[in-house]
Amino acid sequence: SPLTLAYLEDSGWYRANYRSEYVRISTFGHGAGCDFVEGSCINSRGKVPEPFKEQFCDTPISISTNGLIDPRNSGSQTCDPSHTQKTYCDLVNTNDLVAIGKKGSLLQAAPTQFQYFEGRPELRPYTFTNADYCPVPHLDPQSCLEHNGRSIVTNEQRLAGEVYGSDSRCVETDGSRSYSLCLRTRCNARLGMVQLTAGGQRKTCKYDGQVHEVLYDDDGDEGVLRIKCPKAALVCPDLFCPANCAGRGDCLYKKNMEDEDDDYDSPLLGQCVCDSEDDTSAGCYGTNLTFPAVYGYSYENPNGANKMLFMVIVGSLVAGLALMFVVVRQWKARRNVFM
Repeated sequence: SPLTLAYLEDSGWYRANYRSEYVRISTFGHGAGCDFVEGSCINSRGKVPEPFKEQFCDTPISISTNGLIDPRNSGSQTCDPSHTQKTYCDLVNTNDLVAIGKKGSLLQAAPTQFQYFEGRPELRPYTFTNADYCPVPHLDPQSCLEHNGRSIVTNEQRLAGEVYGSDSRCVETDGSRSYSLCLRTRCNARLGMVQLTAGGQRKTCKYDGQVHEVLYDDDGDEGVLRIKCPKAALVCPDLFCPANCAGRGDCLYKKNMEDEDDDYDSPLLGQCVCDSEDDTSAGCYGTNLTFPAVYGYSYENPNGANKMLFMVIVGSLVAGLALMFVVVRQWKARRNVFM
């Protein structure tokens, strides 16, 4: 991710290529703001607050006697935070389950400080507790990138545009269906919007959570279902400041700037303001890396680190050869003495 590359660059030993096709923005928490870090994943009403939606969940599931999720008695199928998989919420009632690997013993309740549902201490994640026991939608994953054959595509899903492939992403319904859909998704940089292909038509998402009606014809019987636009920051992170401005600028979000800054002229949902005023690239790729004086050194020449490294290597080689020459001469001298 760009964050990892920036960390390596700050060591002074590396230069990163933020334009590489292998550099991907980590979507978990992307674009959620400070509340995602400072707030609680579940509010006092037992619901996921707006900054946390599509990354945490609040609908408990039920496990059948064979150890599988029982869809009839569980919350609706949803999407994982990356929107590449259909999943269920990792939230269970400890009174109804036994701990994994501990047959016969009840699953213990979450620690007191991580009991987010007032009056219901029995609710906690089933398997993943590393996020401070916040429930994450990740159970029973079914990839949208490649059909694994674990789920049957119904006729309604097929007519709605369900398709699997590298450009498909998980999209939720408005709650009128118990399943999610894998729909062909496009990140339109020209418009700065997410576009979904559903029911044979392209639906443009003008804002997160927008609901679109999908009409379909099933052998003369007309049907309709409604899909909910996913968060653009999760399915199309590069619409928000490519490569996180390569660590060489600030990312200004359109929703925070367009009403107060007439200079916001990018179709993207986030615009980089580079440290160098001369850098007009979308991701601040043309800004030279500099270090603050507190690091003990500072340079603006992008080749400075390479030159210093080259001098250190050459100096080490010369010193090594000189030492080897002295050792060989001493060894020959001793042979002459003892012979």
